[in-house]
Amino acid sequence: MARPYIGKSVVELERLAEANPDDANVIAGVIAELRHRNVPKAKKLLARLSGESSPSRAAPRKASARPTKATAGPTKATTKNGRAKPVVPGPVVEAEAATTNPDVDRKLQDAFELLRETFTFEAEVLARWGITPTLPKEIAQSVFAAWRKLLKSGPDERGRSLELLEQDMAKLAGHDGSEF
Repeated sequence: MARPYIGKSVVELERLAEANPDDANVIAGVIAELRHRNVPKAKKLLARLSGESSPSRAAPRKASARPTKATAGPTKATTKNGRAKPVVPGPVVEAEAATTNPDVDRKLQDAFELLRETFTFEAEVLARWGITPTLPKEIAQSVFAAWRKLLKSGPDERGRSLELLEQDMAKLAGHDGSEF
């Protein structure tokens, strides 16, 4: 989930909310960002913007290290609808659905598209083995030789095998005419 206001201070978030009181997207974005903040000023602003009466209701309570009289006894783990009950008594704050900002989403899509365009067939295959197309061929050959030795005992934890290595090397050799 994108956090467009992650770089803003609490004071800046407060000014942004005050400057845009009727913009639901801005207010929702500020509230979403404030839910990630733990400082008292952020909690107070969150309480004010979300309509809560006190800062303690704006964020879920944290369990204390020592059990209190209210939490010492056994409790059921779930409610009737199957949802988890809070560990510590108190209000449960449900997270609001993420709001989208079309400008931010468009910029992110454009950035990802640009990134996708930089990936070539060769780069995708080489990346599986920890190599980039800019690496000198001699070093790439050394890396492939090291992979051959490593995979003789069987596939690694990511499913890379000697067979897959040979297939990828054949694809690369067929793709640009060179051989590793």
